[in-house]
Amino acid sequence: MSHARSPVLTIAPGTTVEMTTTVGFNINGGGFVLDGSPTAPITLTRAPGTASWGQVLYAANVNPASRLSFATVMYGGGTTGAIDFRGDALSLDHVTVRLRAEQAGQAGDAAALSRQTAAYRDYQRARGAALQRLAVRLDASLTLTQGAGVPDVTIAPGDYADYLNELLTVGYDTDTITFHQALGLSDAEIQALLELEIATLRNTPLFVTSFYSILEEIRDAAADRGSTLKLNYGRSGAQVQTVGRMAAEESLYLGTLTTDFVVGNPQETVRTVDLVVRPVQLPLDWSYRLSSTAVQLAPGETTMITLTIDVGHAIAQDSQARISVEGYIVSELIGGILFVQEVPAPALNAIYLPLVIRSQD
Repeated sequence: MSHARSPVLTIAPGTTVEMTTTVGFNINGGGFVLDGSPTAPITLTRAPGTASWGQVLYAANVNPASRLSFATVMYGGGTTGAIDFRGDALSLDHVTVRLRAEQAGQAGDAAALSRQTAAYRDYQRARGAALQRLAVRLDASLTLTQGAGVPDVTIAPGDYADYLNELLTVGYDTDTITFHQALGLSDAEIQALLELEIATLRNTPLFVTSFYSILEEIRDAAADRGSTLKLNYGRSGAQVQTVGRMAAEESLYLGTLTTDFVVGNPQETVRTVDLVVRPVQLPLDWSYRLSSTAVQLAPGETTMITLTIDVGHAIAQDSQARISVEGYIVSELIGGILFVQEVPAPALNAIYLPLVIRSQD
């Protein structure tokens, strides 16, 4: 579906849109609004019997009214991700993009999985760069303001209490509302922001701070998060091992995990054993591959297979990743193995056979 020039396509709350492989949304000069709500979210997903659909592409000259609110985007298969935005800004509110990478892995769609993983990493790199730019601009603003002799403003607990009382009685003032509207927020989004700020002030211990201190905290948090994203997602595959050693000093782990396991033919004739990888508990941007996905074996013959997992980003020590490999002859499950990776401890493997109930929680 392509909407050019000025039209704005709006999907109503509670709508589920099911699409096939060749269908997507290409917005070039127009607008696209997913206007969901907490009680009536919108879902974009594949049609039954279809592996995936296309993508939502905001190509150019996007109408500023475009926004995605309370929406779930599932099984998008675009080459640059399920949602590709190439404009200046896009309002996202309670949007979940999920399942495509996992489904691609389960279906053996290595190309789609690779595209989705690359798009996720590109997004995280862009996000890190934006946070670093924010930190630089905040620092420049602080330097300019302080250098001009503008005095700091001390904020005491009583000031917080007065501000909370103002929010409870009259809400945001006109200037604040105008500021949020200039950012593209709707009236409902501004109201939700007001309620969140009220809840935060009610539940946060009050202390003495200052305007400059608040800006410095935001600057430092943006710089730290931006640097972390650059470290985790800004490296090529050849650099992952080196980054892993650096990150280990901060209780993080990166690298490529490999493990070998034996596959055998339990039947009395020469058969082909097909191997299927099923991620049980695996981060979205981790990818995996087998040294072979199908082996022909004589009766009782065995062979060694290697499972390789490329870790997409650093994770905390003591975290756990789980992935299974199952063997099939035609459509009959002949057995499987569940790999449990405790980071950074050695992996633990559990072999299971047909008719054995396996916990997936």
